[in-house]
Amino acid sequence: MPLDPSPPFIDLLRARGLVGTDGDPAIQLLQSRGDKTIHLVEGTGRALVVKQTFPGWSQVEARIQARMAVLAPRSVPAVLAELPEIHGFAMAYVDPLQASPWGQAMDLGEPEDAQAARIGDWLGRLHLATAGDPTLQRAAAPNRKRAKEDASRLSLCCRQHPGLRPIWQRTMAETFTRHVALAHGDINPTNILVGDQPPVLIDFELAWYGDPAFDCGLMIRSLLERAMPPRRAAIRARLPRTVRAFATAWLRHVGWEPRLEAEDRALRIALVATIGGYQEALARVRRRPSQRAVQDVAALTDLLLSPPLTLDRMTDVLAALAIAPPADADRSVQPVLQPVPGTHEG
Repeated sequence: MPLDPSPPFIDLLRARGLVGTDGDPAIQLLQSRGDKTIHLVEGTGRALVVKQTFPGWSQVEARIQARMAVLAPRSVPAVLAELPEIHGFAMAYVDPLQASPWGQAMDLGEPEDAQAARIGDWLGRLHLATAGDPTLQRAAAPNRKRAKEDASRLSLCCRQHPGLRPIWQRTMAETFTRHVALAHGDINPTNILVGDQPPVLIDFELAWYGDPAFDCGLMIRSLLERAMPPRRAAIRARLPRTVRAFATAWLRHVGWEPRLEAEDRALRIALVATIGGYQEALARVRRRPSQRAVQDVAALTDLLLSPPLTLDRMTDVLAALAIAPPADADRSVQPVLQPVPGTHEG
């Protein structure tokens, strides 16, 4: 059930000394979605955020975030207090004038390569800092099942392309038997705040102690999806450089396993997740795929099915897609992923 969008948490904040007693602070609802609400609280010279999530997880998320603040200072908003009475916690507010989502900066056309390298380096350092940390391993272990279930939804594409099923099953078996470092579980340009200061990571709802390559793969997936039709040609042209800059910087920090193994698994996760996400979007919007989208998915599927899978090969394919003309409208192009029956209009 959705949480009450206006919970009575001010008294809790006062009891913890986070807001004053002289007047009521201003409260703004920033987000209300499913089992999560986020409020901005401003008063007595300070601003903070109160986040509520599903019972049993808010304290885990708060403790993960607090531990991250110790291991990598300024990489996450500081946790100010746990609020178990409302299944939530209070944390420092990150002023959007100081840091905003990386995705917004991308959409504004800001240069991506240097920022992608900076974020890849930063993410690799976070993974390395959390590797072998018993506190995080204990805190994040309960969410491993939820992260696995969330990732498994991407196997929708396997129903449409059975040839991908063995690869996806092998990848998931390898990923979810690893307990190496903290994996954010939902890493994408929206959950990374960038500005003059070091990047800040937010929203640890899907965090689990497992495979860092999962995070790398999800980030590459997000970058790939930004270039899928009908995105601008300029984004497609920059994509190979952006992916290479991010992944190369992240791979420099891989010390928990051979780098080639981490590279291969991260790219497999990225490709299957991209193909699966495309199929899910196709079912949701109820329309046939464009010829350009069919070409993109076919090229990514061919790459996935023809090992060895390396960053060099992926960026070569992405560069070719960036300059390839769309398929001739008069020529029949068989989609690699057929729309789910009944999910599109003819």
